[in-house]
Parts: sequence; C-alpha cells; structure tokens
Amino acid sequence: MKFILVLFALLLCCSTPAPAEVPELKEVPTNTADESYSNEPDGFRGIPWGASLASVKGLTFVLKDDEDVKYYTRKADQLTVGAAKVKSIAYGFWKGKFYSATFKFKGSHNWKIIIGTLLSKFSGDELPAGSQYIWRGPATGITATFNEVSMEGTVAMMSSVVQSEISSALEKIITDNSDKGF
Repeated sequence: MKFILVLFALLLCCSTPAPAEVPELKEVPTNTADESYSNEPDGFRGIPWGASLASVKGLTFVLKDDEDVKYYTRKADQLTVGAAKVKSIAYGFWKGKFYSATFKFKGSHNWKIIIGTLLSKFSGDELPAGSQYIWRGPATGITATFNEVSMEGTVAMMSSVVQSEISSALEKIITDNSDKGF
C-alpha cells in the first residue's frame, strides 16, 4: 500500500505542468512623457480624442463597463486595418468623451500585417519578434498584443490626456473612500 501511495505522489509531482512563459513586453520606441513617436495620431478614423459622444454620428451602443465608460461600434466602419481583416472595432467614451479605439483580430497572418503596419506608420522600425508592443506619446498611447495560443489579438489606442483624467478621477475615488468599509 505504501508503494502505491509513493508512486501516486511521484506521478502527481512529475505530471504538474511547468508554468507558462511570460511573453516579453516591448516598447516601441522608448519615449519620455514629453516625446512623441513618429506620426502620433490625435484620434481614430476622423474622431479626435475628447470629442463628445453627441458629435459622433452612426454609433451603436455595445457595452457599459461602468457608469462612466461606454463602448460603441459604427455601422459604416470597414473592418480592415491596412490589409488586415479585423473582427470588431469598439469606440470607448468616458463621461461622454471619446478616449479609446480598440480593434480585435484573429490569426497570425493578420497579426503580422497589423504589427508591420503599426511599426511602419509609427516608428519606421523593422519587424522584431514578439507578441506585445507599446507606443507612448503625449496625445496617444497604443498597445498591440497577440496571443499565440488562441491566435487572437487586440490593438488599443487611447487618448493620453483623457486617460490621465480617468486616472485622476479614480485616484480621487480611492482616496475619498479608503476608510469606508474597514
């Protein structure tokens, strides 16, 4: 009986999978807060960051993240970025201000086209290997990620100014309420 227990314990220890490797995070290019990357956008598809919800026509409500954040799609959108096909494009509004555009895609072929397009447009660099890229600028932050297991990716573009307002508002909520409930 002892032999079976020892054998079971050994099998259990040996069959535990190794932890997955964490993908390397790349920043393209490395900027300070006062620098911008080449061709830094000030919005997405003709909508400037900070535009009011009422000023953007053709939106369809999709999701409410919380009281202040709502996401929409546009029926007129072509679901392409460069030569890549995307599954969806969502427009984020915080307190009625346009602050983010997120598009989702599937497949490594689309990832290579999208990241190649982003690198070409915003940094002029050659395509290095990796599954996460970040551009930071005073007007716009961009994060591009690709999961090589699910073969799905996301590119999120955000207004740096509105994101700063969101962070300040959240910090105030935390500070004002840190003593409640304890």
